[in-house]
Amino acid sequence: MMASLGGGARPCPPAHETYSLWITVRGPDSRLPASPLPESPSTSCASPSSASSPFFPSRAVEDLAACLGTPRFLPHITLLGGGLQHLSLEQISSIIRGVVAGEAHTHSPCAVKQKTGTRPFYVRVQEVTSGPTPYQCIFARIRQPGEAPSPHASAVASQTGHAAQAGHDLHDDPESLFALNNALRVALYDAFGVPYKGDNDVYMPHVSLVYANQEDLSLQKRQAIAEFLNKTHRHPHESRKHAGSSRDLDLALLEKLEATREKFGKHVRGTFISVESIEIVETALADCSQAHKWKILESIPLHK
Repeated sequence: MMASLGGGARPCPPAHETYSLWITVRGPDSRLPASPLPESPSTSCASPSSASSPFFPSRAVEDLAACLGTPRFLPHITLLGGGLQHLSLEQISSIIRGVVAGEAHTHSPCAVKQKTGTRPFYVRVQEVTSGPTPYQCIFARIRQPGEAPSPHASAVASQTGHAAQAGHDLHDDPESLFALNNALRVALYDAFGVPYKGDNDVYMPHVSLVYANQEDLSLQKRQAIAEFLNKTHRHPHESRKHAGSSRDLDLALLEKLEATREKFGKHVRGTFISVESIEIVETALADCSQAHKWKILESIPLHK
């Protein structure tokens, strides 16, 4: 039980594995993708285009990797990182199940108490942007609590009626995402007196679209690509005209990007992501080129 793993418990000796907790991006009620990914991409494994759907185009990561020659990886939102090397896989799984079930961590000085379990919910992409690190190169940032919805999200808003007819009541709930992140951080780090060291000082949920080192994709180029993916222009010449001259991309690359975007369904900004489970993933973080080797070890469903 979780109480036996509370704040008074001593953590296990450091594990050799490095773990992360993910929300794996997939369509509602869809199966988890196979992991690790094969060494070479297979067209038979590609997800269908989601151009007619208000949901995040999960194949975008694979298509952009093929377009740019960058590492392949499973699309996901990191719910909690830091390595979790002070706990065994069995402990991590047990604690997550307790948090999802709504158990109170009464032994922790930072007790998190929930009256009910965590139910599935949706989050929504606020914008596509870029950053300086390999793992936050080009990414789709998730809307945060209290943040006004993106004014450009209307590009997919008209599709939510179709989704509602299919049984999906679409509204994003970033508050639930941040509450879940906090509850897991308290239960898995604070309760053991282990400081949490994540990638960001403040939780910034996102779905990475491209991994790359700066020598492979410069800051200038990744910013220009992010701006391109954040827009909804239909023609490469129009996109080129709107790009800032200091960050301009050559027309050949813009044409490749436009063809790639046609494959995965045009829109990223404003799309929805279904949060139905938490995945425990073995992640060796030494080099982003090895991201295709990351392996989902366990999937813990939220309470329906």
